[in-house]
Amino acid sequence: MFEEGVVKYRLLSLVVIIALLVACSEDRPTGPVPQPGFPDLDKTPRPDAEAEMAALVVSGELVAPDSMYTRIHDDFLKIRGMLADTVPAVRIHYQSYWTPSVLIVKFDSTFFADTTLPRYREFQKLNAQYRLDSLSGSLDNWYVLEFHGRLHPARLIDAYKGIDGIISMGASVPPGDWPDVYISPIGDTMRYFFREAWGDCFVGCAYSRYHYVTVAGDKIRYVDAYEPTYGDSLTRPAWMDTMLVARLHKMTLPHWPPR
Repeated sequence: MFEEGVVKYRLLSLVVIIALLVACSEDRPTGPVPQPGFPDLDKTPRPDAEAEMAALVVSGELVAPDSMYTRIHDDFLKIRGMLADTVPAVRIHYQSYWTPSVLIVKFDSTFFADTTLPRYREFQKLNAQYRLDSLSGSLDNWYVLEFHGRLHPARLIDAYKGIDGIISMGASVPPGDWPDVYISPIGDTMRYFFREAWGDCFVGCAYSRYHYVTVAGDKIRYVDAYEPTYGDSLTRPAWMDTMLVARLHKMTLPHWPPR
């Protein structure tokens, strides 16, 4: 049921985005503008998009931290260099369940009517601070805000939710399901779960097989593989619990007000 809800949310998000792009657009590019006090914004986008997205999701920070980005980048190279020939599933690339640097925002009907009000000035200040590239839409007061680089939408929501006149905000969520990677950092060990997935993935993949790999320093260990079956909760390996926590963290969709 959880996965069905996520897929429905993605489909609704896609419909909203398409409608906004078809509607009369109004672009107000205000960035990228370097801002004192936000040095990390200059580091994004990074060369390795996969590692940056993984570090962004795992850390939950506005910008992927240097150490996390470097660690995941290096780990993927090591894992694939060592295991790709014998375990092709490790070639599966990490993908996020939301699009970075994009917010779908509903404003009240008067928000853009008077640009001299303090709330609009605060909005423009944040746009410059977080390097807004474009604002488009206006279908029933829904807009798409796109920012420079790869930023975590949950942290953008934290920044904008205090502005009077913003009714709701959410991340842009692509539809469907897909093979993926889930990551769980515990102590000095990184745990990677490479998920093969197939069977009507547009509405939620019916079947999965997980490959569990750990990396501690230069030590890479292929631990196990497991293909879940219906009613196997008593027989599945214990490491699947760690995978499920990592997957739930990854599938949490930023939204305000909270659902």
